[in-house]
Amino acid sequence: MLSEVKFIQSIGRFELAQSTPGATFGPCTLIFGENGWGKSTLADILRSLTTNNPAILAGRATLDGDAPPKAVIRIDTQNTVFDNGSWSGPRPPIAVFDNAFINDNVFSGDIVTIDHMRSQYGLVVGAEGVTRVRRLVELDVENRANNQAISATEAELKAVIRTIGLAMKVEPVPEICTGR
Repeated sequence: MLSEVKFIQSIGRFELAQSTPGATFGPCTLIFGENGWGKSTLADILRSLTTNNPAILAGRATLDGDAPPKAVIRIDTQNTVFDNGSWSGPRPPIAVFDNAFINDNVFSGDIVTIDHMRSQYGLVVGAEGVTRVRRLVELDVENRANNQAISATEAELKAVIRTIGLAMKVEPVPEICTGR
């Protein structure tokens, strides 16, 4: 379990930060603060750790930082270290509920359709489900574009047929008076 963020250097707002005594994590920890205090940076550090994706932190290097990015995080009784562009030590699964999590794991729909208005609106949770629903939305957009192209082509054909039909119009034969 994540126990403590011991040290952060040259990552985001943290030029040089050490943990405050007693500031440890529990099974579920809420982190809050004003804008610009480093919540998103901390979330990215934890996401980088749990996914073993150092590229997340490459984009978070402190501008004009004199030292290279580094982080030391205590997992249970062991330290996990980010140094020289990679993680070493245990990497437990850590769920960070933020905008990135919502984007990756929750799909609520980008459009409102008749079905949504009929209360048939669905909520998909989970990375695999979100990926599949996003693909369905892409296919739906492609289908609408194809249907619009078909409708435009049909309209063009009807216009051509009307033009040809007028040019080929046969005048009715005059009626013969029978003298009745």
